[in-house]
Amino acid sequence: MKKTTAEPPVSTARVVGGLYKQHYLAPQDWLVLDRGTRDGLAAGQRWRIDRNVLGQPVVAEVEVHQAAMHLSLARVLSGEGPIQTGDVAQWIPSHEK
Repeated sequence: MKKTTAEPPVSTARVVGGLYKQHYLAPQDWLVLDRGTRDGLAAGQRWRIDRNVLGQPVVAEVEVHQAAMHLSLARVLSGEGPIQTGDVAQWIPSHEK
């Protein structure tokens, strides 16, 4: 897996779904993001998912494992609450890790 520190041109990506069609995703699960190499995503980049569910924060961190032209495969590293299709991920610059 080639690591990168270059900033991607896009600031957000959306969760398309889980690799195995789960409705909710948790740590160690695989998910697909709707952005790929054409958008600047690359293996090793970390992304954060933040949202509120019934007033409670849901925060997760994912790492891109492999990026194709239009999609990326990422692994959930940590999470507080379930990740769902449609959740928005934001790139974590390397100095924030």
